[in-house]
Amino acid sequence: MKINNDAESRQDLYTELQQTADLFIGSKIGNKKQQRQREELQVLTQNLQGFVSERRAGWLRGWKQHTGERPADVIYVQDTHLKTEKDIEEVTAMWNRVWGVKDPTHPLSYWTKMGGGSGGVGILLQPSIAAHASPWRKMEWTSERIAVSFRGWTMINIYAPVEKTVQKEFYRDLQKWSNAAQPIILGGDFNAVLQPAIDRITQGLPSTKSCESAELDELVDRLDLIDAVHLTTHADDDSVPDPLTHYSFWRNNSASRLDRFYLTQAWDTFARQIALMLRDIARMDKERTTVYYNNLRASLNRQAETRADLQRIANQCRVRQGQMAFGRTLQPTTENVKRFYKRHADWQRDQTVTEILPSPGHFYPDSIPLAEKMASEWNGIMGGTHASMD
Repeated sequence: MKINNDAESRQDLYTELQQTADLFIGSKIGNKKQQRQREELQVLTQNLQGFVSERRAGWLRGWKQHTGERPADVIYVQDTHLKTEKDIEEVTAMWNRVWGVKDPTHPLSYWTKMGGGSGGVGILLQPSIAAHASPWRKMEWTSERIAVSFRGWTMINIYAPVEKTVQKEFYRDLQKWSNAAQPIILGGDFNAVLQPAIDRITQGLPSTKSCESAELDELVDRLDLIDAVHLTTHADDDSVPDPLTHYSFWRNNSASRLDRFYLTQAWDTFARQIALMLRDIARMDKERTTVYYNNLRASLNRQAETRADLQRIANQCRVRQGQMAFGRTLQPTTENVKRFYKRHADWQRDQTVTEILPSPGHFYPDSIPLAEKMASEWNGIMGGTHASMD
């Protein structure tokens, strides 16, 4: 997000630019006195346009003291212009002092350095939140993205490039990076809007342009995300948002909502997935049990003269049942089909025209004809019996 350099400098930029999204995820955190009221996670995002040293103390104190009835739990910051590790150590220590902690057990903030002439992002946490947070894929952090894990969620803060060509590549890479981070809370400065009619005003009138970033729109769709504003303010297109709280970037008679939050919208999907998983496990367990007893009955029909013979047959059935269960878990990928084909080809090479021995993990009665034995071996790969293949 860029601010007109000709605009008059304000002492309290935080009041003018802050955007808060209360994301209801059922987190009951904080001390015992607050637990009855804390059923939400309050997250804030802020483009700093350079976290210069003379303004750092004011920003940090303001985030704790002037964020409504209570301090924000998590704060995303962008465009910090922190150039060195020394700068990061300095702001980290300042944020610790704001909370009266010198050496916290868990880090209260995470930062990345700027790249080129802009960038640098950070995530600041309350102590009660920091105790449950940890870096997510830290080695892949850049000057434009950073992420932490918190109670099963991945919180991603971004600062999207302004230049359109670079921005397209950024969103494509972000989509790949975020695929392994479900569920997520994605926030920061996107430098593009998906619904200009709602999120952008040009010369005092709603914009008539279409979606400004096809790559961001695809990311939101592929990751099944929802704009957090629909959970906290206007829930439909017919309602009119309050401009002073809705837009985050102002210039002359124009305004935009470049700073936003997106989060995984399928809240009830996780419960359904667990139910389906348990159902599938029960079905697989029943199938394996049935196979085991069928094999055991078949084995007991063989001629056995001693108790040792019966134990040996039962042990062989258990081994075969375990091998077959393991084989069913392998996915029919091209690589697996090639590997199975090679294994069966090697097995067939070692057989004779008068006797065929079962391959590892395979079982069939000794009484069936040789042709049927061969067909049974190849059935799993060829998708049909050996005799029926053209």
